[in-house]
Amino acid sequence: MTHSLQNILDHTLASRWAGHIEQEKIYANAAEILSYMNSPADFTAIGWNAVRAALIQKGNKPATINKKRSIWRVLAESAHELGAISIVPRTKGERIQEQPERYLTPEEQEKLFNLMDNDYRLTATLLVLTGMRVSELFNLEWSDVSWDSGRERICVHNTKNTRKRYLPMVSQVRAILRLRHDAGLLPGGASSSRTFEHYFLAARRKSGLEGRVTVHTLRHTFASRLVQKGVDIYKVSKLLGHTNIKTTQRYAHLAEADLEDAMSVLEN
Repeated sequence: MTHSLQNILDHTLASRWAGHIEQEKIYANAAEILSYMNSPADFTAIGWNAVRAALIQKGNKPATINKKRSIWRVLAESAHELGAISIVPRTKGERIQEQPERYLTPEEQEKLFNLMDNDYRLTATLLVLTGMRVSELFNLEWSDVSWDSGRERICVHNTKNTRKRYLPMVSQVRAILRLRHDAGLLPGGASSSRTFEHYFLAARRKSGLEGRVTVHTLRHTFASRLVQKGVDIYKVSKLLGHTNIKTTQRYAHLAEADLEDAMSVLEN
């Protein structure tokens, strides 16, 4: 049986990505990747490097290329399962130069949030007080929120690895969610995740904040403040939903001043 690229895409969607919380986004990226190929034979004939070159020409950054490389490999594995290719080619990821994560100071946060209308500002506040990814917040249902006294928490469905984690709610988070619940809104508010991201970037441009500030910066801000307040990396890792604590180590440098304070007790 001869398989087309569309057959492979449909098979992969059904067998590997069905029900994934970011299914639509993955499908769109997969369709883009396959648009640079003419047939399943191109998985081995032109390989990943030809697709990579097209993505670079289109302006994709190394981190984005690595994500799409992972999708390409899953598609290639599906093609192999279907017998469309004899081997799954090896690929090499992009080298990414690590840079300190951008986070907001309290003054920057106030400046930025003051430019937002109320519903968007409340959404941004939830993100900076929970560390959730924007997709995680907008996929929340009220059944994920527990109001039980002493166990007030949010069940977050991780968009990266499908695992669940539980976040205790601070008072401001409880108040915002109560407000939205009573108003008949979802936990994410009246907008969609895409609308919120566009609105956030418009407010950021208007604010004049320096550096690369995106919606994901709110997650970095959450983590950075915990570390600066002395919360250990292991606990921060659990709250962020990281499966590997090495991912959380990027925030460790923020605790160096605390280490100096700890050693100062040895001074006479």
